[in-house]
Parts: sequence; structure tokens; C-alpha cells
Amino acid sequence: SLPQSISWTLPNREFTYGDGSIPAGAESTSHLPLSFQSSNPLVASVVNGELHLGVPGSTTITAYQHGEGAYRAAETVQQTVTVKKGAVTVTPRIPDVKLGSTPEWIYSYTGLVKQEDTVLLPNPLALGVSHILNDAGQEQAPDAVLPLGIYSMKASGTGYSTPLYTITPADGQFSVVQGK
Repeated sequence: SLPQSISWTLPNREFTYGDGSIPAGAESTSHLPLSFQSSNPLVASVVNGELHLGVPGSTTITAYQHGEGAYRAAETVQQTVTVKKGAVTVTPRIPDVKLGSTPEWIYSYTGLVKQEDTVLLPNPLALGVSHILNDAGQEQAPDAVLPLGIYSMKASGTGYSTPLYTITPADGQFSVVQGK
């Protein structure tokens, strides 16, 4: 039987959560079809010649050609693929608060892969990575009924992460206004 080998060169082996699929770029010298096995298919796998990327982590993908017809099995080739967490910025979008009410904490997220991922993201105030300050720079309790004035939501620290994202909080501002 004839020998064969597998050539597999990925242009990149580090990706970010949310990156799209790319051609795997693997082939055998016999031009026989290859099989692939991933040590962690949730991170990445090869299907129909495409490298499909998933959740953050690392995986080793092995390419096989078991031999067929006049060709004997090729030596396997492995590639290690890493998918990093996506970068997200969370910005407070707090509407004016009527005097006597507590603020409604609304956030917008920039950089999400899927909008439904917002349900997985914790409130920056609850994590202590953002703080409410009055116009004199004094910290206020987030669940307090605040007096009239302009308030800042200030980010502190370096942010936080979830299984899918590294999150950077941004500053925001809101006012407590006289009710109508």
C-alpha cells in the first residue's frame, strides 16, 4: 500500500468568543477525506472542512486519515485551538429618577456575541465594581431613596469576568428630579 500524509496549517490558533467559522485547511496527500476529533467540541470542532468556534477554552483537534484503497493510514496531526473570552463594556443608562423613588438600574452592553447573553451578566453594583456618587463625591447606597441632584455611577477596579466575557464597566450619570 502507498504512504500518505496530512498537512494542516491554521492561519491562527487563537480566537475570541464570537469569531466565525474558518476553513480548516487540512488535506491528505492522497486527497482522501479526513476525519477530525476534538478533545473539547464545545470550544472548537471541524465539521465539513470548517473550523467551528464555540465557548472560551482550549482544545486539541486531531486530524485522521485511516487509509483506504491503495493508501495506508496517515500519521495523525494535531492542532491546539484556544478561544478567549469576548470583551464587553457595560454602560449604565439610568433614566431620571423621580424624587422619592429608587433608581431603575438599566445597562447597555457593547460587544455581546448574543443579545440573550445579557441574562448571564451580573449587575456591576452588586459586584462592587461600580459605585454611586453624589455631586460632592460622596458614595451613596444603590438601593437608597436619593435627594434631588445629579449622581454619577463610577466604575472602579478593573472589571469582572463571566465564563464567556471579560467585562469593563463604564461611567454613567443620572438625575433625581421633582416628580410631576
